[in-house]
Amino acid sequence: MGVLMIKEASLRKTARIIESVLALLGSYGLAVIILSFQLILTFLGTIAQTNQGLYLVQKKYFDSFFFMQPLYGPLAIPLPGGYLLMLLLFYNLLIGGIIRAPRRLRQPGMLIAHGGILFLLISGFVSHHFSLNGGMQLFEGESAAEFSSFNDWTIEVQRQVGDTITVYHLPQHHLMSAQGGHERTFIADDLPVDITVASYAVNCVPLPAREAMLSAAVDGFYLQTLPGAAESEQNVPGAYVLLSEKGGGPTHSAVVWGRERAPYATTINGEQWRVAMVHQTWPLPFRIVLDKFTVKLHPNTGMAKVFLSDVTKIEGRSSESIKITMNEPFRYKGYTLFQSSWGPPDAPAGARLYSGFAVVKNPVDHWPLYACIIVSIGLLIHFFQRLAAHLRAGRASC
Repeated sequence: MGVLMIKEASLRKTARIIESVLALLGSYGLAVIILSFQLILTFLGTIAQTNQGLYLVQKKYFDSFFFMQPLYGPLAIPLPGGYLLMLLLFYNLLIGGIIRAPRRLRQPGMLIAHGGILFLLISGFVSHHFSLNGGMQLFEGESAAEFSSFNDWTIEVQRQVGDTITVYHLPQHHLMSAQGGHERTFIADDLPVDITVASYAVNCVPLPAREAMLSAAVDGFYLQTLPGAAESEQNVPGAYVLLSEKGGGPTHSAVVWGRERAPYATTINGEQWRVAMVHQTWPLPFRIVLDKFTVKLHPNTGMAKVFLSDVTKIEGRSSESIKITMNEPFRYKGYTLFQSSWGPPDAPAGARLYSGFAVVKNPVDHWPLYACIIVSIGLLIHFFQRLAAHLRAGRASC
């Protein structure tokens, strides 16, 4: 009997703790705190863009759980990042706005509106984790069936046996652990070599080795680390790569750099191996051919008034002529191509120009629109119900 009473008391205590946690997560007070921190985060992120690029600011302030905010000199305080705040906001709305809200069917408007906001947060989560962003540049007559990341790089290793070429990629998030003189080794049973990446640098330049740097040099060159650029797209990474033959064979050393004109090449057991630092790329389910690029400048300025591209989409045996302008992107099969840039910068009159496209693959491209429609419907229902109740109360008092 005593044991049962202890278990019941323990269960009641656990239930009270759970109820208290749910009450906190669904409270108006927590909502006010979350929105206040989001206001602070927006202010700090906006100010930070005066010294840092948009990509770096987004990673630090809005894609993080926590970050350290400098105050004065070496003094800094931890603050919640945008990712954590959005998670807390989701649970706050779910518990306070849906689960614990009065479920009176006579006033469903606010439940629908809160559901729409939750749907909007879910779409942001899916977009953050599963969307792809990159671009391509084409001169007239050129074509492409892939697009490249603006910020992410990868070490590409090609193995050629006869006419068969197999490509392996070492993605950037794995390479980051090889910074600052550290190493990371990639091993696969089906490869005759182990691939070691050493001293990966986010931004660097290869220089001829002086006497003091000969020990770290490869083929007479070493990598000099540079400070990170304000705009992440301007960083050019590099690393030392070692191809170590299994079974105690020789090691082949290379310096790879993002702007190298040709990959490092060597022969291992009669096979051709090539190693290069390249932007991460993704294939398109179609090919884009730039037929004509048109740009019109504002008079007496170098600013573009209009720039547009006439392209042909080729998919299998079918083709389609499409016009992509600054405000009219091309959408197809979950991919969106925006007319984003042109160049080269300061090109003389009559020079050959390229057209730059931003390419986005977002599986939830239209979900924010649907969420806004749901919120609008909920608010309209709530507004008209409140208006009708007010009118009925006014007639009753007459």
